[in-house]
Amino acid sequence: MTRVAFADLGDERPFCVRGADGRDLVVVRLLEAGTDGGHVTAAFEHYRRE
Repeated sequence: MTRVAFADLGDERPFCVRGADGRDLVVVRLLEAGTDGGHVTAAFEHYRRE
């Protein structure tokens, strides 16, 4: 498991998460992170290779 700190993501900086089988990929963009460290808003795009 890998952890990504919100501070490392910056303004909508995307990162991807790949499924263990290599068939699924999710691109995640952080849209907003609350200053208290709890609330986040993110956009997800899911891709699947058949």
